[in-house]
Amino acid sequence: FRMMQQRGIGSCIHCNHLKGDLIKFYAVGDRFLHYCYPDPEKSKFGLERINGTPHHYPIDGKMLKDVVFSAARAVGLEIYGGDCIISEDGAIAIIDLNDFPSFSAIRHEAAKEIAEYIMDTYNKEA
Repeated sequence: FRMMQQRGIGSCIHCNHLKGDLIKFYAVGDRFLHYCYPDPEKSKFGLERINGTPHHYPIDGKMLKDVVFSAARAVGLEIYGGDCIISEDGAIAIIDLNDFPSFSAIRHEAAKEIAEYIMDTYNKEA
């Protein structure tokens, strides 16, 4: 922390390593959520390997939707994505929430959802 203070960073949050499966998610508003295990062949940084081989713990899709949509509403995101950890007991912990990620893994489906969301939002405001 002292090195951060020397660089002018007054506070930081430190989190312990969470064991479990890394899951990537992509979402649009409260209407669309896609989640998947990261593709090890298409990793940007290779950091997915930190947790080791995925165990494919059961994912409660409804609970994941509730957690992800709630987190996005709390910070005002409408088109977003991120990463979460699913633990052995099914607990969900969001570790990263991104404003408008690449959506490259699901570009065609996401393009349709994003366009419809924007049009619906525009039509409501018009």
